[in-house]
Amino acid sequence: DTATGGESTIRILDLESGRLSTIAGSEGLIEPRWSADGRYIAALNPKKKQVLLYDCKLLKWTVLAEANFPSTLRWSPGGDALYFQDTDEVEESVFRVPMATREAERVTRFGDLLSSGAARCIFTGLSPDGSVYVTVDHGDVDVYAIDLKLR
Repeated sequence: DTATGGESTIRILDLESGRLSTIAGSEGLIEPRWSADGRYIAALNPKKKQVLLYDCKLLKWTVLAEANFPSTLRWSPGGDALYFQDTDEVEESVFRVPMATREAERVTRFGDLLSSGAARCIFTGLSPDGSVYVTVDHGDVDVYAIDLKLR
């Protein structure tokens, strides 16, 4: 929320009471994602280059991972892991952080695609079986010109 002109914060609206509350320590955080069980909220801190996890029971933030430029947070279909991409890493890799271990592990890297002409590889989500969805941007190499004369 940047409606007040300041830093973004994460707020929760209680639909029954209409009460709006700000999560302490969420200043400057972006891309909040609530876990399916409602226990956690994941978010990114781009200034500190961190992936964070908020425990809604303990009311506490924890750093899950650090990355050059973390982006695109997604929970696994079963909610047992958090995925993100480091878009400023040389291979624009996607990482998974299992909730059981809380240790980031590389899932896939796009070095081959990037070195063979792709301008960017953008992590967009996960399939129900946990496969990674990616959009491969080839820049302007697929743009063509056609001269067309109509009578």
